[in-house]
Amino acid sequence: MNVFGHVAALHERERPAYPAGVADAIVAYHGSGPASVAEIGAGTGKGTEVLAAIGAPLICIEPDPRMAGLLKDKVPRAEVYTGTFEQWTPPPGGVDVLGCAMAWHWLDPT
Repeated sequence: MNVFGHVAALHERERPAYPAGVADAIVAYHGSGPASVAEIGAGTGKGTEVLAAIGAPLICIEPDPRMAGLLKDKVPRAEVYTGTFEQWTPPPGGVDVLGCAMAWHWLDPT
């Protein structure tokens, strides 16, 4: 699970960003600005930057503390949970949007 942490800075520097228009697409699909967003496997925050543009409270779930550290520096307004999605307890009532940029394959399918 903690595959990229030892190269977190390189990962941040070399991995391409996501299109900013993704935030607009999420809001359009949702019908309005969602009240809350959670991101699974946030890494160093490449997808987080897009989700932060939505303007809703944002929870980022990242199991690797080295990646989470870079994420906290990059998007300080995001609440960062350092642990796996399976360990995370959602807030009462859940979240309006649950996103995952490129980490679904790391989740336990059960």
